[in-house]
Amino acid sequence: RFTPITREEVPRLTVSVSILQHFEEAEHYLDWKLGKHGIRIEFISERGSKRTATYLPQVATEQGDQLNNFFYTQGRFLTTPFKRQT
Repeated sequence: RFTPITREEVPRLTVSVSILQHFEEAEHYLDWKLGKHGIRIEFISERGSKRTATYLPQVATEQGDQLNNFFYTQGRFLTTPFKRQT
């Protein structure tokens, strides 16, 4: 998904570690705060396969609206609040 790291980039690299634990079920799809909570999304696709994605808090903040992006890449196109709740 990413281009290979070049030799010139090595001195500028930083590393961070995120520990994921204690996932909680949400009552509503908006029961999380961007930049504070990570989010794990699960659903069954139209083809019957289980789809999942986990977004770390810092990734969602850096890359914007990851929820829309995830659903778009899965072919769901869930862009309205009503559709996201299904």
